[in-house]
Amino acid sequence: KCLAQMGVACGAGGLIHLTDMDSIERSNLNRQFLFRPTDVGRLKSECAAAACAELNPALRIRHYARRVGADAAPSGVVGDDEHEPGARGFDERFWHSLDVTINALDNVEARMYVDSQCVLHGLPLLESGTSGTKGNTQVVLPNLTASYGSSVDPPEPAVPVCTLKSFPYQIEHTLQWARDTFEGEFAHAPESLRNWLEHGDAFLASLRDEGGSGAYEVAVEAVAVATLTPPTLRSCLQWALERFSDWFDRSIRALLEQYPPEHKTDEGARFWAGSRRMPTPTPFDPQKRTHTEFVRAAATLRARTLGLPPADAAAMDAALGDALQTLRKMGVAVARTRGPLPDAAARRRLAQQLSPCAESFEKDDDANGHMAFITATSNLRAANYGIPPADAHRSKLIAGRIVPAIATTTAAVVGLIAIELLKLACGRTLDAERFRNAFLNLALPLFAFSEPEPAEEHSMPGLAGGTYTLWSKIEVDEGASLTLRELVDLLEGRLGAEVSMLSYAGMALYSSVVPPKMQQAWLPVGVEQVVEAASGKKLPSSSAVQLQVSLYDEENDEDVDAPTV
Repeated sequence: KCLAQMGVACGAGGLIHLTDMDSIERSNLNRQFLFRPTDVGRLKSECAAAACAELNPALRIRHYARRVGADAAPSGVVGDDEHEPGARGFDERFWHSLDVTINALDNVEARMYVDSQCVLHGLPLLESGTSGTKGNTQVVLPNLTASYGSSVDPPEPAVPVCTLKSFPYQIEHTLQWARDTFEGEFAHAPESLRNWLEHGDAFLASLRDEGGSGAYEVAVEAVAVATLTPPTLRSCLQWALERFSDWFDRSIRALLEQYPPEHKTDEGARFWAGSRRMPTPTPFDPQKRTHTEFVRAAATLRARTLGLPPADAAAMDAALGDALQTLRKMGVAVARTRGPLPDAAARRRLAQQLSPCAESFEKDDDANGHMAFITATSNLRAANYGIPPADAHRSKLIAGRIVPAIATTTAAVVGLIAIELLKLACGRTLDAERFRNAFLNLALPLFAFSEPEPAEEHSMPGLAGGTYTLWSKIEVDEGASLTLRELVDLLEGRLGAEVSMLSYAGMALYSSVVPPKMQQAWLPVGVEQVVEAASGKKLPSSSAVQLQVSLYDEENDEDVDAPTV
């Protein structure tokens, strides 16, 4: 959104490449500014690109549903020109086409990969992240500053902070989904209902006038659902039964209609393969304990957020029996048709019956029913996808490490990144002193800024200048016929030291400690052929080869690293 409003990539030759393999969940509506309720289930990248193009019709943007990583398979998108950068994956041609990379990733592995590609291709990188009220930004400048990978982040949580997998394959993913569902149904919805009861349609109008379409729709639905039936324990149980059918049965059937078991990707590969598990719908079965535990927990929380008095076990059993009897006779009633909202008089009558109160998640209070709902919801979704369930204790341990995303933190970090992007766009030469890294914690509040750390220098007498950094490279352009023996001789002559190891992606191609007879087979062979033989993969015709080299330091009797070749 910020890039669109700044006018980035609106001129001739400008282009934004946007990728995200996840689909939109309802919980996403409360923590960003581009998605709407009608977008739920669609690809994030597709909807974000469309929304930004609507904000600024001059914007040039291409979206992908592609994973970012070293093992991501090359694949195009429908309508791509195969000669365009990015059409066949994020290859070397793609990286060379960029001017700057902006990260908004949710895991360290992907961050490290993008960082390594920016270092390899000499690209500026604007790195950022959030965790609850905390946020940080980092500016990485070619040949000047340290990279993201120069410092080691602490281990990331078991569940990525801002990710809710469209296709879960671990119990952590289903627990994150359950946690976000809790926030939507028992925190945001009752808060919206309370504001409507107090301020009427003026509250909804204020949301609409502020441009918060997502928040407006969530609030209207919360009001509509609460006013459909009289607020009783039985209606709360019926609401819970409807949610069960919606979340674990109907939505799964809809997903399988969109992607049937035999569905294939554009490249002809099976869609339901690898980590993408094909789900199975779960109709409600009153004989199954997890099913009834979910209904009890959801109904209890629903009743409490509406301000109904607590029900004892006998009352709950009786109301559940009545609801199940209705279920057997009529099935689950799905109230999706939303008529006009109650008028002022009806709202005042409803305000006398309801006292909405938002729940604040607390995992350590067993009496509040929060973890009962989280555990049951997570295990039911896990059952949909064939994921082994987690008991209450393990669920509590995992759920306690999940940090909810906060739109305010996201907006602050985006603004700080935009400022650094403007500096890049306006600066004729890169000067690290003009840029700032930032760390913030809105809860304190704390805002700390610092100049980017300079790239660490390493001593290398054989190189021009005597030192090198992570940005330094030894470029060899002697033609495709260069053999491994010729490359070793060239490097030793250029660096003035013995090459002790030459490797590609961790695989040794040459080592001075290996007996010469064992090296004879590869030494007279072309470098590209040696790399292909070692890796078992055909190199792209347009790709350069990156090799790691170690030199023998005779004075200190040890091997030392050298810049990438």
